[in-house]
Amino acid sequence: MNKLYNIIFIFFLLFISTTSLANTYPKDSLKVLLNKGYYEFSHNDYPESVRLGRLLLQRSYDSNDLEYEAEALYLLAINDEAVEEYARAKEKYNKVIEIAEKLRDTLFVIDVYNGLGNIAAVYDNDHQKSREYYLKALELSDKINNTDRITFIINLCWEYLDAKEYKEVPAYLKDLQQYLDGNKTVTDPSDAGDKCHVFYILGRYYAGIKEFDKGSDYLDKAVAIAKEFDLDEEEADAYKARAELYIGLNRPDKAYKALEDYISAYKKNSKLAMLNKMQIEEVKYKLQEYERTLEVAEKEKKLADSVAASKSKLNTVYLVVSFLLLLSLVFIYRENLSKKKLIKSLHKNNQELALAKKQASKAAEAKTNFVSNVSHELRTPLHGVIGITSLLLGEKEISEKNKRLLKSLKFSGDYLLSLINNVLLISKIDNNKIKIIPKPFKVSFFFENLKHSVEYSAVKKNVKLNFLIGKDVPKVIVLDENILSEVLINLMENAIKFSHNGNVSVGIEKIRNNEDTVVLRFTVLDDGIGIPEEQKKQIFQKFSQLIENQSIMEGAGLGLSIVKSLLEQMNSEIHLESKPNQGARFYFDVTTDLVADTKEVDIDDLQEKNVNFKGKKIILVEDNEINKLVLKKFLDCYEVQLEVFSDGDSGFESISSNKYDLALLDINIPGLNGYEITERVRKFDKELPIVAVTASELTEIEDFAFEAGMNDILIKPFNKSKLLEILNKYLS
Repeated sequence: MNKLYNIIFIFFLLFISTTSLANTYPKDSLKVLLNKGYYEFSHNDYPESVRLGRLLLQRSYDSNDLEYEAEALYLLAINDEAVEEYARAKEKYNKVIEIAEKLRDTLFVIDVYNGLGNIAAVYDNDHQKSREYYLKALELSDKINNTDRITFIINLCWEYLDAKEYKEVPAYLKDLQQYLDGNKTVTDPSDAGDKCHVFYILGRYYAGIKEFDKGSDYLDKAVAIAKEFDLDEEEADAYKARAELYIGLNRPDKAYKALEDYISAYKKNSKLAMLNKMQIEEVKYKLQEYERTLEVAEKEKKLADSVAASKSKLNTVYLVVSFLLLLSLVFIYRENLSKKKLIKSLHKNNQELALAKKQASKAAEAKTNFVSNVSHELRTPLHGVIGITSLLLGEKEISEKNKRLLKSLKFSGDYLLSLINNVLLISKIDNNKIKIIPKPFKVSFFFENLKHSVEYSAVKKNVKLNFLIGKDVPKVIVLDENILSEVLINLMENAIKFSHNGNVSVGIEKIRNNEDTVVLRFTVLDDGIGIPEEQKKQIFQKFSQLIENQSIMEGAGLGLSIVKSLLEQMNSEIHLESKPNQGARFYFDVTTDLVADTKEVDIDDLQEKNVNFKGKKIILVEDNEINKLVLKKFLDCYEVQLEVFSDGDSGFESISSNKYDLALLDINIPGLNGYEITERVRKFDKELPIVAVTASELTEIEDFAFEAGMNDILIKPFNKSKLLEILNKYLS
C-alpha cells in the first residue's frame, strides 16, 4: 500500500511539473476539450464531462480566454442541472451571463436565460422570476432571429397555463401555429418533443377557455406523437389534460378512461424517472468523490507552486505534500470502506422493508376479505330481522306496547347494520376503493330521508330536529347522494348523542355561484356539551371518543373519522367550531354542477300510492327461507304473481320455459349461481330485467354483475321504498 502511495505521489508531482510549464493553450485544443465535454454529457457520463469542463476552465484561465471560460462554466452548469445540483448550476449560469455580456454574445445569453428560467421554476419555485427569464430570452431571440425561440414560447405558455392565466396565451398562438405549419413531419426525437409540447399547450389552452372540441383535437395529436416517439412523460401530461377537459365537459366516463390512460403512462414514466433518479444519485456520489479528489489535487498544486517559488523550502514542501496526499488517500479509502458498509446495510434494510411491505399487503388483503365475508354473513340474518320487524310494525292489530318493543328491535337492527356499514366503509377507505358517482337528486326529498334516518335516535334522546334549506339553494343538485348522506347522518347521530333534551339543526345554504357550478355549505349545529379545544383534532381519528363518561359513550368511534375521509374524497374538508357547554357547529363546503332544467331530471320521488303492478309476473331465486318470507310479504300488497325457487338449476329451468316481467336473483345459491343463470338467460332473452338481490358489498360484485348481464343490484338488508324503486323502474 505504501509503494502505491509513493507511486501516486511521484506521478502527481510529475503531472504538476509538466502542466505548469505551459501557460497558454491554442484555441483549437480548447475547442477539442469543449466538444469532448459535450459528447460525454450527451452520453450521460457526467463525471467525465465535469472533469473535461474543469480542465477546460483551468486552461481558459491560464490562457486568459474569456470565451472558453464562459463555455466551460456553461458546460459545468448544465452538468449540475442534470444531476439536480440547482444551486451550483444557478451560480455558474450567473457567472456565464456576466462574461457573455462582456463578450456581447447574445446567443449565449439567450441559452443561459432559458437555463435560469428552468431553475427558477423547478428549484426556487419562483414562477414570476421564471417568466422574466423566458421573456428576456424571447426578446433577445426576436432581435437576432433565433430559430430556437419556440422553446422559450413553450416554456412561457406552460407557466401561464399552470397559473390558469389563459388571457396571456393568445399573444403566442400565431407563433405556435407557424411552428406546426413549418414542421408537419418530424423525425428527430428532440423536434418531436417540441411538436408534442406545442400540441399540448394548444390543447390545454382551448380546453381552459371552454373550446373543448379544439382542445380535444390538439390533445389527441399530442398523445399520438408522444406514443410514436416513446415520450412517456409527454404522453402522461396529455392524458391528464384530456381528463381535465372531459371533466369540464361533464363526461365522467371519458374522464375516467383518460385518467386510466394517464395512470398507465405515468407508471411507465415513473419507472424511468425512478431509474434516472437512482442514476443521478450514483452520479452525484461519483462527482462528490471527484470533487474531493480535485480539492486535494488543487491544494497540492498550490503547494507545488510554492515549491517552485521557493527552492530553499522545497524539501519541506515535498514532505508536507506527501503527508497530505497520504492522509487524503487514507481518508478517501476509509470513506469508501464506510460507504460500502453503509450501502450493504441499506441493501439489507431495503430487502427487509420489501418483505415487510409484502407481508403487510397480504395481511391487509386478508383483513379486507375477512371484513367482507363477516359482513355478508351478518347482513343476511339482519335482512330478516329488519324486514320482519318492518312488516310487523305495519300490522294494524299490533298493540302499542308491542309496537314500542318492535321499534326498539328495529332500531337495534338498524344500529347494528349501521355499525357493519361503517366498518366496511373504513375498510374501503383504507384500501382506496371509494368511488364518487355524482347524480342529480332533489334536495327536499334528500332532507326528508335524512329526517327518517335519525328520527328514532332523536326521539330516544328527546332531541328536536330542525331542517333548514336556504331560499337560493337549487331544488336539484348533482352530488354523490349516498356519500353525502353517509357524511350528514354520521354528523347528525354524533350531534344527537351529545345533545340530550336539546336541539340539532341541519342546514344547507348557497355560498357563491361560479360559471357552471354553485358552492353549497352543509351545517350541523347542536346545543350539547361542546368539545374542548385540545380534543378537536383527536375526535376525527379512528375509534376516538370525546370523553370517558360511560353514560354518554356510544358507538365505535368511527363516525367522525369516516366523515373526514369521505369529504377528502369529495375534495372538501370538515370544519369545527365549539366551546365546552356551548354546543358544536360542524360544516363543510361542496361544489355541485348546475342543472339547467329540473323538469327533465329523473328524481327518486316515487310515492307508493302511484304504482300499479297488479298481475306482473316475478320470479325469485333465493335459498334463505327468512329472506323469501320478507320479500313475499313486501310484494303481497302489490298483487303480483310471485314464483319462488330455492336453487339456481330449477330457477333457470323455470325462466327458460316461462315468461316473466322481472327476475330477482340471489348471487350465492345452490346449483347455478346468480351470475351463471344471467349469462345463460342472456343467450336467448336480452330483454328480461334481472336484479341481483345480495348481502355482498356493492363494490365487490357490481363489475361481475353487470358483466354477466344483470340490470341492477339490490343490497340486503333493504327497506320497502328501495324495493318499490326497483319495481317501478322495471315494471311501470
